[in-house]
Amino acid sequence: MRVEKPIIVVLGSGRSGTSLLMQLLVAMGMRRSDQLVAANESNPEGYFEDAVIVAAHKEILNTHPPGKSRFRGDVVQSSDAVTSEFVQAMVDYVGYQINSKSGIWGFKDPRTVFALPLWRQVFARLKIKPTYLLAVRSPEATVASMRHAYSKQNPAELNWLVRNSLAITETNAEVYITNYDNWFTQNWKSELAKLASHLNFELRQSEYEVAEDLIKPDLNHFRPESDKIADPQLAEFYEKIIARMHHTISTSELLASANRAKAHVESHSHKVGAARIDYA
Repeated sequence: MRVEKPIIVVLGSGRSGTSLLMQLLVAMGMRRSDQLVAANESNPEGYFEDAVIVAAHKEILNTHPPGKSRFRGDVVQSSDAVTSEFVQAMVDYVGYQINSKSGIWGFKDPRTVFALPLWRQVFARLKIKPTYLLAVRSPEATVASMRHAYSKQNPAELNWLVRNSLAITETNAEVYITNYDNWFTQNWKSELAKLASHLNFELRQSEYEVAEDLIKPDLNHFRPESDKIADPQLAEFYEKIIARMHHTISTSELLASANRAKAHVESHSHKVGAARIDYA
């Protein structure tokens, strides 16, 4: 029987506010690894990604499956020595993290969605049920930011689709969704309070003050060009995600939309060939 243990898994496409969400979670009391991926020019505030988990993801994704099919929305599901080693390493690492200290521990890496079948094995071995959080951002702003940070050749539209669709389908839509754009509105405190309530965090005035310092207006400075999004599937899927956030559609409707997005990626993957998944 699985028991509730304190662990949060942050999912989402790169450039969708996962780093800000991690900072807000830490401000509210969540623990995270001391070994983080270093900040760089693309993300000067820091990625807030667990360096141990990122390295493990890169190793497993370099071998399972081939790069071309991986971008089509496939996930690591094979059972062999390499995947078994990944599962055991993560059982040991996460087990230590959640048991070494009290309080909720969490991690994030946009690559996590590709390895969720393996992570389910990790959580089953540890007898824990994780809380999944999905950070989303409008596809227009995400695509503009991704291409600016990486390259014009980055298949950013398909990247957004595959990572968000997998985050929903691989969790069976049992995921709490946050919208990056909402942090930059006058209602950000309400958004923070709802998230805290979902996680059973108690917010004090000091946490709100820290959060206010973290939510810097210049973090939301990318403005999409009028012709930036060529694929209408992004708008359709994003509309369903937002509708589910507002509880105007059911979980099954969101899952159906996510599966359509996955099928769409599959049918268009020939356009990007062996696209890399290294982009955070």
